[in-house]
Amino acid sequence: MEAVLEKKPPKMTGRWHSRLFRLKDRRLMVFGREVTEFKTAIDSAAKYTLDLTHMISLSIDKKNENVLIIRHPMTDLALRFKSGAVFMCWLKVLSSFTINTTSGPKIEASIPSNYAYAIYCVLQALYTHPQLTRVEGLFRVSAEKHEKQDMFHRLLTQTYDVAQLHHYGNIHVLANVLTALLTNLPSTIFREKQIASLIQFFDGVTNRSKADAMDIFHSNLRNNDADAESKQESSHVDDDVAEIDVSHLQALKNKIEQARAAMAMKSHYGLMTLIFHLLKQIVLNEESTRMTAESLSRIFCDILESRIFLMKTKNPLQLFRMKFLLKTLIYHAYAIFPEQEWQITDIVVAAKCEIATINLYNEFCKIRHQNKANQWAKKIRLKKNKKDKQKRESYHAPHTADVGPMNSTKFINHFQNPSD
Repeated sequence: MEAVLEKKPPKMTGRWHSRLFRLKDRRLMVFGREVTEFKTAIDSAAKYTLDLTHMISLSIDKKNENVLIIRHPMTDLALRFKSGAVFMCWLKVLSSFTINTTSGPKIEASIPSNYAYAIYCVLQALYTHPQLTRVEGLFRVSAEKHEKQDMFHRLLTQTYDVAQLHHYGNIHVLANVLTALLTNLPSTIFREKQIASLIQFFDGVTNRSKADAMDIFHSNLRNNDADAESKQESSHVDDDVAEIDVSHLQALKNKIEQARAAMAMKSHYGLMTLIFHLLKQIVLNEESTRMTAESLSRIFCDILESRIFLMKTKNPLQLFRMKFLLKTLIYHAYAIFPEQEWQITDIVVAAKCEIATINLYNEFCKIRHQNKANQWAKKIRLKKNKKDKQKRESYHAPHTADVGPMNSTKFINHFQNPSD
């Protein structure tokens, strides 16, 4: 997410300074005054970057409208938003890092409701698109950048008419927006700690050697003799996962369902089911789509990987540690994720931390509006009192005209009898 916001230290009075902000991969990047466009804003050129995993607290300014206060070990920031829609979008995303109320790093983050809603709507549009199983290179072909960014931003700020998605012609834009939404999630649809345990468990169940586990782009056939090479050339790239024993797939299915039950991650599981079933439909129509489970697993390795792992790892080979697991989940999606009808209420579930933050914001808005109403009423009373005072001061009693002696009236207090 990107936005032009105004910032200043929260405890200092003074001017607000407009800067470019980017929220990506659990990092809040702040650019200097010399950077005026997002086209030239490279991540490495940020003035400083806040790792939101270590965010201390997030609060809302009670007095000022659309102002957030972030407290972080590196620095504290007060951010002022020009638009209420953008403020609410960032509030939902940033509040997802407060799911863990205890002190220490915020390893797990909830899925913000605006992200869940946008992903669900885009998935629904892709499922019903007539070109889903016909177009070549879906998720591999890049769409027009400005068009993709505009849809991405408007979906998250909930200013996009989602009814238009079902009649959207360019399916590559929809696919690119889906990958952008999944990439920019504060935490992947898998739990941060779940990915490593799933990879280790599945590699142990399938008895994959270290050499096979490090094989990035090919199947596990690694013999050097001529017969093996000819066999490998004639084999399909998905044969390594196609030949996995059913018992191993059942063990992986049970492991995922146990994690789902233990972590109460119904919405996460629903997104996994919808995404992997979609990818499976593309693989089933390989002749027209030219996409295999191998090629899709390479694309989604970076998209569904742990954000913390991607930021910390320095070994480029480790970036593909999830490829074999994803390839298996895509190829055997119907066996691992049972088909069921997922409603929007199952997917778009606001976390308790997000609900509490929004309720607090609404309460502050109510107080501010009440204070404004009281101030307005007080202002009207003062204005009315001032006018009344001016009227009283400008009022004078009517002056009686000076009456001369000829025109004066003499009052007689007694009468005399007339003389005879």
